[in-house]
Amino acid sequence: MNSFFQNRRSAWTLLEMLVVLTLITVLSVLIFPAERSWQQQLAQRASLSLLLRSSEEARSRAMTKRLTTWLLLQHSTSGKDSFALLQEEENGDTRLITPWRELPKDAHATLLPPNNSSLPTILLEKLPQNLGSVTNQLSGIAWNSEGSIVEPSEISTLTLLTTSNKKIGQILFLRNSGRALLAK
Repeated sequence: MNSFFQNRRSAWTLLEMLVVLTLITVLSVLIFPAERSWQQQLAQRASLSLLLRSSEEARSRAMTKRLTTWLLLQHSTSGKDSFALLQEEENGDTRLITPWRELPKDAHATLLPPNNSSLPTILLEKLPQNLGSVTNQLSGIAWNSEGSIVEPSEISTLTLLTTSNKKIGQILFLRNSGRALLAK
């Protein structure tokens, strides 16, 4: 008779199984949105880091190749913002030297002060043909052969914002040295 009760006690009752399933359901309802939010924040931070590295790459390429190099930002009205590096060639042409990289769907980059963030007309005339249709959606920062920022004249920060204008992070540009630093 003892062995009969031992086997019976090791089995789960229907009520115990329902309680466990309910707990699992409640925990998953609470955990999945938090994990999704965490992954979103991680993607946003990774984008900020990539923008910082791309800024330093543009500066480095400008000094190495002795050619003006741009970090171009494409601001999309529907969809994702993106960025790429563009180099002005010795013959006056321009070419993209990196592919366009997209920011997360809920993030966009803004150059401050905003009144100086559009590209100069002379550059707009030299852009590759595939960029001709989006020139009103472009802004950028240029470094010269000494690594200093030459365009725009008063650029100081690049801010990565969410679609609800919550600041994800900010990159500060040192005018004379052209270095890009992550703001604390």
